[in-house]
Amino acid sequence: MTNAVLFTIIFLLLLSIIKQQKTIIMTNEELVAGLADVTATVGKIKTEVTTTLEHVTALETSLANSGTVSPEVQTAFDALKASVESVDSLIPDAPTV
Repeated sequence: MTNAVLFTIIFLLLLSIIKQQKTIIMTNEELVAGLADVTATVGKIKTEVTTTLEHVTALETSLANSGTVSPEVQTAFDALKASVESVDSLIPDAPTV
């Protein structure tokens, strides 16, 4: 093999390595962006669930303070509370230290 042939083979191998490296870097950048998006979505979900739990607690207090409520209202409230608690249970609570 001549030096020119070896040089050409090495050059083509280097080009291939550079192309693969660019693909890896782009993939890592896409992964970082995707992770940031998921983190933002989890934060949004946390805020929404927390707000909903606060509203259900306030509604429960209002119903308790209002005296007698109809069985239909109590049933509807109990169903709402069970639904919210079901969603809340899907997300583990933060550990207490």
